[in-house]
Amino acid sequence: KHGDCNVPQSMGGLGEWVQRRRQDYKKGKLSKERTARLESIGYVWDLREHSWSEYFDQLTNYKAKNGDCNVPMSQGPLGVWANNHREMHKKGKLSGERIARLEGIGFIWDLHEQGWLDRFGELTSYEAENGDCNVPQAHGPLGEWVHNRRQDYKNGRLSNERVASLESIGFVWDLEEHWWSERFGELTNYKDKNGDCNVPTKQ
Repeated sequence: KHGDCNVPQSMGGLGEWVQRRRQDYKKGKLSKERTARLESIGYVWDLREHSWSEYFDQLTNYKAKNGDCNVPMSQGPLGVWANNHREMHKKGKLSGERIARLEGIGFIWDLHEQGWLDRFGELTSYEAENGDCNVPQAHGPLGEWVHNRRQDYKNGRLSNERVASLESIGFVWDLEEHWWSERFGELTNYKDKNGDCNVPTKQ
């Protein structure tokens, strides 16, 4: 009727009997014959481990379909499960075995940090193609991200490490000042060549 042998203990006699068999098995009081008979109908000895494995399989399938393990909380039970494991990992409450299994399928513990790294990678590619990091805000997500980093820097919300990372690829914090300095440099060169600063409008 139900597809499994996980009878709730609250179900009455059968539920209590099922729970006692788990206790017997845990204490080594269940004969091999009875153990084999129960396992032949899919009896689960450790419900928590079984539940964890089921969610892990769901996460593996999600990764195969979506390319990552970043299940939104709004996705339902799987999203909540993934988020809970990030919290457990943060608090040091996740076993080494489970950490290894999750990392084995590319599970990311800090989504915020990973998002920063992904955008930084995009900016590095943009700089390689365009020669600067001045992504227009209208350029889309990367442009918005670049604009927000300038705002963070201006308001003192950017760590020294991230400031250094961005400056290492030539990130400019004040575009107006940067462009003024560039034009001033061009004007200085013009004066050196022409003897004055009277650049024709059509120059």
